[in-house]
Amino acid sequence: MSVKLSIIIPYFNERKYLPQTLESLGQQDCRDFCLILVDNASSDGSVDIARAVMARYPDIAVYYLHNPVPGQLPTLEQGLAAAQSPYVASCDADTIYPSHYVRQCISLFENGGGHSPAVVGVMAVDLYAPLESEKSQSRIRKIMRKSRWFGSQCHAGGYAHCYRTDVVRRVGGFESRDWPYLLYDHEVYERVRDHGVIRYHPNHYCFPSDRRGDRSAVSWTWGERMVYRFTPAFGKKWFFYQFLAKRFARRGLVQVKLRERNF
Repeated sequence: MSVKLSIIIPYFNERKYLPQTLESLGQQDCRDFCLILVDNASSDGSVDIARAVMARYPDIAVYYLHNPVPGQLPTLEQGLAAAQSPYVASCDADTIYPSHYVRQCISLFENGGGHSPAVVGVMAVDLYAPLESEKSQSRIRKIMRKSRWFGSQCHAGGYAHCYRTDVVRRVGGFESRDWPYLLYDHEVYERVRDHGVIRYHPNHYCFPSDRRGDRSAVSWTWGERMVYRFTPAFGKKWFFYQFLAKRFARRGLVQVKLRERNF
């Protein structure tokens, strides 16, 4: 089946959240996509749950892959290797996607508003309250401002990224030999943005789970975030590979730490 968008979902023991995520993708109003579900050696029946949910949506092509190597990045890489579409999105197993998510992803690439160079990525805004609430509307305005003022930095997590497949492959994929640490989403964003425009839009959003409330054990410090924010575009590689890498290495903030679920 030829589609425009491949959605990769890496998952490990996500039986609590995965059904709602898959249901939200099954209800997309644009069917020009496929799902690449990559199990990272789950032991809680997540694979069977995924198959049961997606059996209700036979018009969506689903590829069920298995990666025994612990870690989100090698799991994403296996999904990327299977993608055959022009665009590829990374989505998380604990995130709800509105029914227009796929349509908006494709539209933001193909209706680039005269951007030159080409649009190479689109990012969704993460919301934690109903769309119509002031909390969510305020967050949308905030992210749109930040995307204009600080265009060289990432303002979305890996649950909200979508890229041109050829570009993300050209820059080495999701897994970088130089970056085995957390915040891979920001690091891959840095590699991709050298090749074109990355877009945000106020009508492009998603709803990550509330378990992300306290990620202090698997995140960067306030000071590190401020250095990132105010490091100019030409210095972002210094920030990741010389400044932040050493600090994360000392704290043991490697990708596999996410499996501990201490957040």
